[in-house]
Amino acid sequence: MKWYQKTGWIAVFLILFFPLGCFLMWKYRPQWSKWIKWPVSIILGIWFLSIAAQSLTPAGISNTAQLSETQALLEQRESELAEAKALLEESQQTLTLTQEELTDTQDKLAQTQEELAEVQEQLAQTQGELADTQDKLEQAESTPEEAQNSPSRTGSSDTQASDSAPDSSSSASADSGITNSQTVLVTRTGSKYHNHKCGNGTYYEATLDEALARGLTPCEKCY
Repeated sequence: MKWYQKTGWIAVFLILFFPLGCFLMWKYRPQWSKWIKWPVSIILGIWFLSIAAQSLTPAGISNTAQLSETQALLEQRESELAEAKALLEESQQTLTLTQEELTDTQDKLAQTQEELAEVQEQLAQTQGELADTQDKLEQAESTPEEAQNSPSRTGSSDTQASDSAPDSSSSASADSGITNSQTVLVTRTGSKYHNHKCGNGTYYEATLDEALARGLTPCEKCY
C-alpha cells in the first residue's frame, strides 16, 4: 500500500484539499459505506466551495491586491535600504580619503613651518653679519680720517714749539692755531660737535676746522 492510500493521508487531503481527498476516498476506500462517503463528500464539498467563493469575493480580491501592494512596497523599501547602505559605504570611503588628505596637509604644513623657522634663523644670522659688516665699514672709513688728523696734531705741536718766542703777536697766532686744530668728536649725520660721546651714535674724531667747515656748532651739553 502506498502512502497516499492510507486512511490518515486521505483524511488530511479531505480537509486541506477536498477534491484530491474525495477522489482518494472513493477510489481506495471501497470498503467504506456509502452512507459515510456521501455525507462526508457533501459536507466537505460545501465547506470547500464556501471557502473558494469567499476568496473570489471583492473583499478577498481586495485583500489579495493589498497583499500584493504590501509586498511591492516591502520590496521597494528593501531596494531603498540597499541604496542607502551603498551610499553610506561610499560616504565612509570618501570620509576616509578626506581624513588621509587632511593628515597629508597637516604634515606638509608642519614641514613648511619648520622650513620657515630655518629661513628666519638664516635671515637673523644674515642680519647679524650685515650689522658686523656695517660696523667694520664705518670703522674702516673712520681710520683714514684719524690718520689724516694725526699729521695736523703733529704740525700743531711743532708750531707751538717754534712759536714759543716771547713776542705777543706770535703767541696769539699760536693760541689761535691750537684752538682751531683741536680734536673734537662728530657724527656723520649730526649738526653738533662734541668733546666726548654724548648720546647714541657712531662718533669719530675730527679737527675743529673740519667741524666748522661742515657748518657744525658746539654741543650745548659739552660746551
